[in-house]
Amino acid sequence: AEKEAQLNLEVEIITNSLNQMKIAFNSEQLLRQECEKQLEDFKSLTSSQNETIQKLKEAEEKKQEELSRANLLNEEISLKINTYEPVSYTHLTLPTIYSV
Repeated sequence: AEKEAQLNLEVEIITNSLNQMKIAFNSEQLLRQECEKQLEDFKSLTSSQNETIQKLKEAEEKKQEELSRANLLNEEISLKINTYEPVSYTHLTLPTIYSV
């Protein structure tokens, strides 16, 4: 009877150990699933950030192109403003000559 009680106690200890191992294993699986979910969320966020960065780069390139075009137009306007072209005064002086 004493030997049987000892064996029952050992079986109970082993059963409790197995149950604790199952709980730990289940907890580890849940933790792994949560980590995988967080990793997927992070990948998704990183992908979204990369798309945003790409859009910002494209917008910056477009802005630089527009700025370059504006600078070229500004230079053309400045050249036209600062360039003197010969003017014919014939239409102003001929009537005076004929009237004299």
